[in-house]
Amino acid sequence: MKKIACPNCNTPLAKTAKFCASCGTQTPVEPPPPVQRKPLYKRWWFWLVIILVIGSVAIIGSVPIANKLTEKLIVGDWVLIDDDNYSLSFFENGTFIESDGHQQKTYAYAIVSKSLIISDGEGTSGMCLWNQTQTRKDGSWYVSRDQLILGTDIYMKKGENSR
Repeated sequence: MKKIACPNCNTPLAKTAKFCASCGTQTPVEPPPPVQRKPLYKRWWFWLVIILVIGSVAIIGSVPIANKLTEKLIVGDWVLIDDDNYSLSFFENGTFIESDGHQQKTYAYAIVSKSLIISDGEGTSGMCLWNQTQTRKDGSWYVSRDQLILGTDIYMKKGENSR
């Protein structure tokens, strides 16, 4: 065991002694060494939190951007491949016109989280929903620069070359 000397009488004392056994003087107490803490940016959990926050912001922020891009793609005049008389015209104001060559009907549409929602304004019985995450079957939809697929119907953009 290490020994220290009494500051008053120089009697050897155990390092853990609080008072001198000979003269009763209190021994100096050494403060414990300061704890060396790593800076916050050097801790693994700090970077995990940063990555999760950035990822969440990117995912949440990309949904409106994706919806806006899809809305820009869908705007325009579309012709059914199997029937040149049947067409759809989507407008930026959230409406579209369905025409079969003889009649026209106006609908409202919205793109919400990869779903195309169409309403004829006559209540929920007149709503139709297509979802991009479904497989290609009735109820799914897809849009690109020159092609629109609603369920099993394929439309080409007017003015684009037909296949």
